[in-house]
Amino acid sequence: MSGTPLNEADWDALIELAAFHRVAPLLQRSLRGAGPHAPHPKLEAYVRSASSRGLLLTGELLRLLKHWEAAGVQAIPFKGPALAVQLYGDPALRHFDDLDVLVRAQDFPAAKEIVLALGFQPRERHSLHESFSLFRGDLEIVLELHWEFMPMPEVFPFAPHLNEAWPRCETVTLSGHKARAFAPADQLLYLCAHGGRHLWFRLQWICDVAQLLYTQPNLDWDQLMAQAKTSGGERMLLLGLSVAYDLLGAPLPSAIETKIRKDRHTAKLTRQVKGYYFDAPLEIVKPWKETFFPLQLIDRPTDRLAYLPRLWWHQLRSSTFDKSRTSEPTQGA
Repeated sequence: MSGTPLNEADWDALIELAAFHRVAPLLQRSLRGAGPHAPHPKLEAYVRSASSRGLLLTGELLRLLKHWEAAGVQAIPFKGPALAVQLYGDPALRHFDDLDVLVRAQDFPAAKEIVLALGFQPRERHSLHESFSLFRGDLEIVLELHWEFMPMPEVFPFAPHLNEAWPRCETVTLSGHKARAFAPADQLLYLCAHGGRHLWFRLQWICDVAQLLYTQPNLDWDQLMAQAKTSGGERMLLLGLSVAYDLLGAPLPSAIETKIRKDRHTAKLTRQVKGYYFDAPLEIVKPWKETFFPLQLIDRPTDRLAYLPRLWWHQLRSSTFDKSRTSEPTQGA
């Protein structure tokens, strides 16, 4: 930016863009002490409101974790406050609107009963195979209770092994209390898979990947790439690394840079992602794009051939499931 102060219209547009991409706290931090571009009162108010909401959600998460622990239910909070602390060291630096928690499939019934006893109610629509959505009306808090690492595992064949990821978890501190969080390598795979499934249309997701790469310089890249390939997530990982490197200058080992540079498929997808930011920065991705973009991220040809029939079958079963309001994980989930 030049040295010319922004006018009110510029600030309004900037705040709207930052809110859409969930990066207002990071924008505020970057602008502090920047002379004429110091944070505008509207930006300060927006971030203050988001921070207050984050504190409320963090408190509710800690309450849930306490009750689950007392009942012997192991849980991994991911995204939300745990991810904010793990990546940025401060829950106020990452915008989040709800809570996501992973439990083992066998612990789901007990975890759900505890949540219901604490004032949450099932939402009108439920996912079929991977999560159960609950809502606490008095605080307007949404809780997504997961028992799968990734949504739609039968459709999108990214299959990390939860039994291996669980013991690798590290500990984060939320308001003085300990909580589990994915190990950095598992977190990176998850972030790249999540961003890829949603076309990377929010800048926050790219910031998360870049921040992880900045704060974890000692990743075992050979093991990480092998883990991604085994789980069917190599393309997703390469694309996430590519957009973080290209847009935010995230640090990568030279061997990984070379691998990305020589991969024409990854370069093509990176250009598509960049188009969302520079061609239509406030446009929500159209449903047909969310259907076909992930198809390009599937590693194995046989899985790509099966993707659309599986997606159609999943949507059909989910529609039937919503009507029946069944709420338990399927056998073997």
